[in-house]
Amino acid sequence: MTHRRSASRPASVALLVLLLAAVALPGCGCCDDPEPPYWGNIYLDNLTHLDIPEFADGFYVAPFGGPFTGNLLPASLAPGATQFCGTFAQDYYDAEAEMEFGPPIVEWFDIFVGDGQDTFFEVY
Repeated sequence: MTHRRSASRPASVALLVLLLAAVALPGCGCCDDPEPPYWGNIYLDNLTHLDIPEFADGFYVAPFGGPFTGNLLPASLAPGATQFCGTFAQDYYDAEAEMEFGPPIVEWFDIFVGDGQDTFFEVY
């Protein structure tokens, strides 16, 4: 008596192996990865030329409740000038500006920097 092997048996075993491998292997991670951060630009806008001209000597930014950056100005910012200070993750920020004529320091609290937006911190 001759036994005939079914051609479908090797195919079904191969399909079962592929299914087990698909379950056992990690996925692409597309659904497990955290959402990428969104970014916005921060500028310091020195509008003191409209009243009493004064240089901005320092500008510092902190995520709400976090530590402040170092001085983000490459040089003192002249009255009437605007300076790009960096690209930051979308969040709420506090900021401080040191001005030429001294205290008080100009402060901002809970300023939202949104994705793809330019946020201007204005000094008058």
